[in-house]
Amino acid sequence: MTLYATISGETFSFSVASSNKAKDDVRFKFNPSGLREVNEIKALGALWLSKLEEIAVTHPHAARELAVARTEFQKASMFAVLGITKEA
Repeated sequence: MTLYATISGETFSFSVASSNKAKDDVRFKFNPSGLREVNEIKALGALWLSKLEEIAVTHPHAARELAVARTEFQKASMFAVLGITKEA
């Protein structure tokens, strides 16, 4: 998948494929709420984790920092899903 982001007027694009491990880590098929936003968070999460896996190959010296980034992202995703599914 090619992603595009515009930050301060500058557009960036990059390609990343979601790995099976990343899809399993975000439990992509588990969404009892059926809410679209939950699927979107999980899809973005799988892409993010896949990108970290790619970076780990080219920057093995950064294993600890990448592991922390992975853990913190998983925590952020969990809270995002919690917020989406929270009843008002």
